[in-house]
Order: sequence, then C-alpha cells, then structure tokens
Amino acid sequence: MTSSNETTKKVLRIITVVLVGIILIVPWIMGDTMYFPFIAGKGLFIRAMVQITLGLYIVLAAIDPSSRPRKSPLLYALIAFLIIAGISVLTSVNPIRSFFSNYERMEGYILVLHLGALFVIASSVIRKKEWAWIAGFSLLVSLIVGANALGDVGKATAAAAARGVTGAELETVKAGVRISGKLGNSSYLGVYALIHIFLAALGTLMVFRGNREADVLTAQVQQKETPKKQSLTGVSWFMIIVGVLLAVFNLYILFKTGTRGSFLGLVIGFLVLTGYLTFKEKHKVLKYCSMGIFTAIIACVLLLGIFKNSTFVQSSPQLSRYSALISLDVKNVVKKLGEDRTMIWGMSLEGVKERPFFGWGQDNYGYVFAKYYDPGMYAREHWFDRSHNVFIDWMIAAGVLGFLGYLSFFVIAAWLLFSKRTRLTVIERASLLGLLAAYFIHNLFVFDNLTSYVLFFLLLSYIHDRYTHDRVPAPLIKGKDYGTIILGTSFAVILVLAYTLYTTVYIPYNQNVNLVTAMGAASQQTQVTPEMLSRVKKVPMDYAYDYFKKIYDAGTPTSEAFEQLSGIAATAITSPTVPNASKLAFYKLYNDQIAYVEAEAKGDPRYPFFIANFFKQIGDKEQELVYTQKAYDLSPNKQSFGYALALAQLQNGNIAESVKITKHEYEVNQNNAEALRYYTYMALEEAHAKPANTLDLLKLGALAQVLADGYIKHGHTLAFDPQIWTVFVEVKNGVVAKKAFAKRLGELVPEKKAVFVNLAK
Repeated sequence: MTSSNETTKKVLRIITVVLVGIILIVPWIMGDTMYFPFIAGKGLFIRAMVQITLGLYIVLAAIDPSSRPRKSPLLYALIAFLIIAGISVLTSVNPIRSFFSNYERMEGYILVLHLGALFVIASSVIRKKEWAWIAGFSLLVSLIVGANALGDVGKATAAAAARGVTGAELETVKAGVRISGKLGNSSYLGVYALIHIFLAALGTLMVFRGNREADVLTAQVQQKETPKKQSLTGVSWFMIIVGVLLAVFNLYILFKTGTRGSFLGLVIGFLVLTGYLTFKEKHKVLKYCSMGIFTAIIACVLLLGIFKNSTFVQSSPQLSRYSALISLDVKNVVKKLGEDRTMIWGMSLEGVKERPFFGWGQDNYGYVFAKYYDPGMYAREHWFDRSHNVFIDWMIAAGVLGFLGYLSFFVIAAWLLFSKRTRLTVIERASLLGLLAAYFIHNLFVFDNLTSYVLFFLLLSYIHDRYTHDRVPAPLIKGKDYGTIILGTSFAVILVLAYTLYTTVYIPYNQNVNLVTAMGAASQQTQVTPEMLSRVKKVPMDYAYDYFKKIYDAGTPTSEAFEQLSGIAATAITSPTVPNASKLAFYKLYNDQIAYVEAEAKGDPRYPFFIANFFKQIGDKEQELVYTQKAYDLSPNKQSFGYALALAQLQNGNIAESVKITKHEYEVNQNNAEALRYYTYMALEEAHAKPANTLDLLKLGALAQVLADGYIKHGHTLAFDPQIWTVFVEVKNGVVAKKAFAKRLGELVPEKKAVFVNLAK
C-alpha cells in the first residue's frame, strides 16, 4: 500500500510540474471569439490553469511534507504584498473593479492571488533539472511566438500593397512595422523577448561552463570558482549553438518591436551580466569574452549616439527610436520617450499624495487620470488606465506600501542571488542579476502585462527554490491512512474548484462571448427594412437585447458591457425598424444599469460621459446636459468633456455658459488649436442676436483680438479659415460686420491685412 501511495505522490508531483510548464504557452493563447481577444483569453487561461494546478498541489502537499512551502525572505515579501494589495482592494474607490479588473487588462487582485499561488506551487514542486526543462520549454514557445509575430511584417506589407503603395514607400512601410504577434502589443512582445534573451544566454553559458551544480551544492566551490576541467561533447556544442541562435532570434524580435524601454533594459542588463563575469568569472575564455562584449556594447551605444542623425540610422525606424535615447540630457531622453509619460507621471504622483498609504485600488487609475488631468494631454489619447511605469502604477494601485512591496521583490531577489545559502555559480548569478536589472529598467517606462507577470513570478520562484535547497524528499510514514487523506482532500478540492472555475472563468468567459454576440447581432439591424417588420418575429436588436440580459443575469460584468450597451441601446431606441416594445426594453435595461454604475463607480467620469452620449443620441437634451455636467465636474481640465458640455449648454439655450466653458478650455492651454476653434464658434454664436438676426460688432472685436493673439503668440491660423467667415452670410448686417471684423484683424496683424480684406469680399 505504501508503494502505491508513493506512486500517487510521484504522479501528482509530475503532473503539477507539467501543468506549470503548460502555463508558459499563455502568449500563444488567443480568444478569437472574445472581446479584447489578445488579453481576455490569456487572462482566463491563467486563472483556469493556476486553479487546476493549485488543486493538484493541495492534494500533493496534504501527503508530502517536502512539497509544502518553505520559508524565505521572498515568501515573506509575497505574503506582505498580498496583504497590502488586499487591503487596497477593501479601501478602493471601486472594489469590484479592483478585484476583477476588466477584459482589456484581466489583472486586478484576482491576478495577484493567482500569481501568488503560482509562486508557491512552482517553488515547492519543481526540482533542480526540471527548472532547466521549464526554461527550455519557455524558449521553445518564444521561438514559435516570435516566428508568428514576424508575420505582422508580411500582413502590413500586403495591406500597403493593396492600397497601391509601391517601391521605396512600400519598403519604408515594411521596415517601420512594430511587430506584436499574438501578444497584441509591441511592448508586451518586447519584454517577452527581453526575458528570453537572458534565459538563452544563461542556458548557453551553463552548458559551456559545464554542469557544476552538484559541486556547488556539496562543496560550496562557488567561493573559489575554480574552473572544472571538461571537454565539450558534440551534444554540448549543439546545445550551445541552439542557445546562441535563440538569443539572437529573440534579440531580433525585440529589435523589430521598437520597444525603447526593452532596448534600454537590454543594454543595462547585459552590461550588468558581462561586467560581473569580467570581474568574477575564473574561466579565461568566458572572462575575456565577457570583457569584449561589455566593451562592444558600450562602443555600439556610443556609435549609435554619435551617428544618430545619419541617413543610415534615420532610415531605420527602429534604430532612430533607439538612438533617441542616447544623450547625456536625461530630461531630454525622458521627453523623447514621450511627453505624455512625463505628464502622466506628474498626474499620478498627485494621486499618490491624495491616497499615499493603500492607494486607489488596482485598475482604478482612471479616477486619478480624471481628477488630475493635465490640459497638456489635449493632443493625446483621451483615456489612460496606466501610468506607463510599473512602480508608479503600484503606488496608485496600493499606495507607497504597495510600491515598497513590489520593489522588495527585486531587492530581495538580488540579495538572495549573493547569499551563501543560495549557492549559485557565477554564471547563474550574473545572468539572473542581469535579467532582474533589465526587467527593472523596462518597467520604468512600460506597464506590465499577463505574460511578463507569469515569467517574473516564476523567476522569483526559482530564486526562492535555490535559496531553500534544504528540501529532501521524505518517504511516506508506514501505517498512515494516506488513501483517506487523498480522497478527503480531493473531494474538498473538487468542490472548491467547481465553484471558483465557474465564477472566475466560466461566467466571465460566457459574458464576454455574449457581449461579442450581442454586438454582432446589433450590427445586423441595418439590414432590416420597414417592410420586413411584419414578416419577422424578432429583429437583430431583439437578439442583442437577449444576449445583454444573459450578461447581466449572470452577474456583474466588466465595464466594457456597459459601454457597449450605451451605444447599442441608443441605436435601438432611435431605429425606425425596431419595435416599440423592444425600445422600451432597452431603455429600462439601460436605466437599471445607470442606477448601478452611479452607486458603484462614483468619481469615474467615464460612466457619465457614456450616459450623456446615450441621451444625446436619443435626443434627450436635458439628461444629456445633466450627465455631461457630471463628467465635466469630475474632470474639469479635460477638454473633450468641456467641448461636450459647451455643446450641451448651447442646445439647451445657455450660450453664455458655452462661451465661458470654451474660453476656459482655451485659456488653460493656448497651444490647443481645437480649443480655440470651439471658443471661436461659441463666441460667434453669442455675437449673433437671434431675434434681430444681427451680429454684435463689439463682441466681434473682442473675438478678433483673441484670434490675432492666437496667431501671433501660438501660430494658430483659424482667423484665415474661410469656414468661419461663412457666419456672416444671411445675417442682416453681415457685410458690414464682416468688413469690420476684417478691419480689426488687419489692425492687429498688419502684415496680413490684405488677406483679411480679401476674405471679407
């Protein structure tokens, strides 16, 4: 019976290790039928695989003490981080979102819990040589993922050729493609390739240096690092060649992603790796090769900086992006990484000041972005949900305590690499230290993602495992009823797994697919004609409604469901080919969700903005104004909200308010040409006396001053746009007003007087 239990123990452990390895195929997972297919499928895959693996691990740990978690500073850091992040969810401005996240990111506290479980499982069951198999399998996956991503170049080239692009222009398009493959984002692929460059380098160096782990673990040879005489076999040389090719391949993939944060991480990481080997490695070939590579990296960086403006560098979109980083002016480097980043970081730090200890909760960056919006962002994306810096992201998500918890992973991992107890070879220490440095630098400029999170926590698991090398497989105790333990534990695990998989995997998956199906059904409504209504029982919008009902009946969905419902419900209500009963059903469903989001998502202007657009589409001007005002009050510096509010005020007859709002939007950032256009048209509307159908010459004079100042100080050419001069048509004093307007502008901008006279004709 004991041998049978021993077999069960071995089988459970082997299956658990295999399942951990299978998680590494996450970059290849695509939810083709899902909303946000590059992310949602990966997130649900991680949840399902970690939960199943955890279930098997619990059964294994119940009978095998040697497979239970072992103490280490990294384990304590993980526990502290989980507690801090958990408290941040409880104190969050939107706890549900903080826990479950959304389809676009699939993170939240639920991901942190799964990563914590993955750390415990991997560090407890994977043995020495199995880590090499895990790393090798991940490198194989990286080869497949990278090869697939290179297909992006062919797709982009074919699309350009289909548009009629040929010759040198087509080659430019081909060269400028930033590949992303199944990861869906070039930055995600960049850091993925970055990590595998170091894994390939580690494997190659260890094969070349020889397998000295047994010596290190028993005699602590690492203190002297005396080279062990060996002769490389044909198999060894084959593995070295494969390792080099994998490193070079991933280097090329990183290059093609154009990810500057990953490039900077690569340079710093390899300087750390080769620099450490130069000073610590006793093997002369490795020592001098490392010295040469270290020097070559510095030389290449210097040459790239010196010739950054050359035709050769500028003709390559990737090289020109990387060369922009090479400067002694650090502020300029950060600026070239993106002014939006520096503005976002400033806004983020204001949010940290407001909630310094436990932050705003995960996935709640939108609240900070809205409240501390910088008007200088006017020409960039309207919505940001990350600060593009992992460390600042954790300050926002879980406060300074969460930031310190996340930072401690790097600090403790680096410290353990040098611990005598960890007993690493110089090559392992150098490679892992370089990888940590590279990943750290990358995270200063880009937010993290599902794939890199998994790899990072597995790296921490490996370091923890090497630190706790006191694990000795213990034989099962004779006479103990392991069968009952296995059956009892398995029964409990199956019950819990059934619930967690249903609630955290099946329901979100089902809601996601139903959302896509509802969107598809709604898009078919345009094919319905009034003549068809009498011949069909249900129109496409009816099916869309049914799927939305399924989504909400299954539980609280992510924010994307509400956003899509906003547009689809409005379209259904205003469609002449949707029955009145269906319109009323959509209206009721949407109003029910308005009540919910107003209660659960206070302070997030994104929701009232979508609600305002809904009422705008169905023609309810009063409600449009109410919700546009709410969005504006929550983010008064965001120009798009200001424009929407000004238009809503205009539609409700409050022209003075419209002028006041657009004037404010322009004055907070006078470089904004769009804000000037809104202000100009509202001012022209105010100058138009509707009952008398005339234009107020005094108000036109004041507007002329604004336009002239905009041209002189900021280069705005709106005053020369023929479109604004059309307002003088069909106005009683239009000719007189137009000439007066032109005269005043000519006085303010004398060198353009003739142009204004011509526009006034």
